[in-house]
Amino acid sequence: MDNVEDATSIAMLWRNLGMSRISRKGEPRPKRSYRIPPRAEYPCDQAIILKKPRRYKIDFFYVLRRRASDSGFRPLSKDQLADFLGHALRTTDARREPSGLIWQHKAYPSAGGIHPIDTFILNFPPGSRSVYFYNSLGHTLKKLPDEYSRSLCLLRQNALKIRKEPHATFLWFAAQSHLTAAKYLHFESLLWRDAGCIITTAYLVAAALKLKCCTLGITGKDYFAPLARKGEQIEGIGGIMLGT
Repeated sequence: MDNVEDATSIAMLWRNLGMSRISRKGEPRPKRSYRIPPRAEYPCDQAIILKKPRRYKIDFFYVLRRRASDSGFRPLSKDQLADFLGHALRTTDARREPSGLIWQHKAYPSAGGIHPIDTFILNFPPGSRSVYFYNSLGHTLKKLPDEYSRSLCLLRQNALKIRKEPHATFLWFAAQSHLTAAKYLHFESLLWRDAGCIITTAYLVAAALKLKCCTLGITGKDYFAPLARKGEQIEGIGGIMLGT
């Protein structure tokens, strides 16, 4: 500050705006010592190996201008879904750290490289009651057994009531919050930042691939609880519609 008057003026402005001084208490920060618990694993009836994502020559600034929330979805093909997942959500590098953390690199950032948010595919193909987990390390779709997918079929029905887009594929994101909680104090906001990074990346990749994309307003928070075992916490954190 150049002088005391400047500092006083700014302090008065903050008070007039109803802002209070931010305290460190409650802010996310790494723990001094921690050990990451194992990731939740999902049972599967079968695995579908996806094609390696195709590369395209695209003007990035054109993609930024084209990004939009769309409606009037038509069905995705398997190859279009593979391209989208491969560019937006696939793990491109990974290593195990002494803490037990499997550090990953993806197109979007994540607090601590944990990437605690998993992706589930619903309504693919349109009308299907099958639910798939996207394995980002192997670039495969793993079909959940019926007893594990019932609650997510209800989520699909509710999403279709909110947005009447019967031909859209739904990608739903679920956070393994126990992973981030193991490393960070006051971790909750980090999960929402991770979710925001995923959704932004999804929009940009969809625009690049000339696919339609739209975020859904509901989180689906409680629908994933039946997938968790003792010591695990899995909760819905939002989803998107995808189509052509």
